[in-house]
Amino acid sequence: MLKRICVSCEYPPIIGGQGTYLKNLWGNLDASQNIILIPYQCKDHIKKNSKHNFIFMHTILGETVLRRLLRICLIFPYILINVIKYKPQELHAGQLFSTGLTALMLKFILKKKYVVYCYGADLLEYYNSILYKYIVKLILKKADLIITISKYSENLISSLYCISKHKIIIINPCVDESFFYHNENLTLQLKNQLNLTNKKIILTVGRLVERKGHDIILKALPILKEKIPNIHYLIVGDGPYYSVLLNLVYTNNLLELVTFCRNVSQKELTSYYHLSDIFVMIPRELKEKGDVEGFGIVYLEANASALPVVASNIGGIPDAVKDNYNGLLVNEPKDPLEVSEKISEILMDKTYYDRLSENALSWANKFSCEFQKKIWNDKIENRNSFFKYE
Repeated sequence: MLKRICVSCEYPPIIGGQGTYLKNLWGNLDASQNIILIPYQCKDHIKKNSKHNFIFMHTILGETVLRRLLRICLIFPYILINVIKYKPQELHAGQLFSTGLTALMLKFILKKKYVVYCYGADLLEYYNSILYKYIVKLILKKADLIITISKYSENLISSLYCISKHKIIIINPCVDESFFYHNENLTLQLKNQLNLTNKKIILTVGRLVERKGHDIILKALPILKEKIPNIHYLIVGDGPYYSVLLNLVYTNNLLELVTFCRNVSQKELTSYYHLSDIFVMIPRELKEKGDVEGFGIVYLEANASALPVVASNIGGIPDAVKDNYNGLLVNEPKDPLEVSEKISEILMDKTYYDRLSENALSWANKFSCEFQKKIWNDKIENRNSFFKYE
């Protein structure tokens, strides 16, 4: 009998923290005992000689209500057919609502035990709707186990949905070991190509959405330029907020201080980290949208590249950033002055910078994929009686 079927609507090369997290968790599972269901859009990215057992399902990407409902309708038959065919002991639902709802239905239909994964924003965005909240609470309550990424998200599950912490396991995201190393020639070549020689470079990597706080860093740039004349802001990523950010650049005469890099592959990303001096991302909580940063794997990627970081003291970020150790936390993420002060505090004190940089590497090592794999093996793979919580 197959051990498990794992299902996700996100998986590399589809951009998103959830997909990366699940790839790192599921990527090393024994292919003879595990099947991974992922979107058809990932097919060309998966190597033909991959040792993993993938099944590709046609689905719809996007976050509108209609797209989410259509996605559930599309993926349900794929999951149902494969569960009937392979008879797995357990089903792992990579998303709380889309795959989690399918897992819930299969528990009623086939008595199939399931694990559901939660991240942070997914727990909040449904909370203000009575119907959605009821469904999510049922998904969590009926789950045999819940895996989440931070203490913050664990507390959300427990406090908002009244779920016992006994059935929740925290497995922090891990940082790929490739970020610890870089090709100096490629990094130098990229730096010259982007005309960033002799610049003090602030880097943000992430989807261009309102929550991520790129606009606050843009507003902090004029203040920083007075202290650090050669400052430059490098924005890596793309998304719906691009036009808003570009308009801010034009209206505040920041063209010479900002570079957008919207199409950067995972392979190239390492060089962007290593050519930079500091990583800054200042997410804010959008309560009306139930949108918050559940962890922040990019902070660890930056740390693995020996970069100190500046981040917000909200959500699950304190699990990834230890204040005054591997970076600094901003208490008011909407205040450009505080953001500029934290950045300049690090960049203008070489001794302090070097200490944070050294700590950053040490901190990132604690979140290695090997360590994450050990937690998975200790708490999930090698369990005697995992599904004991009802």
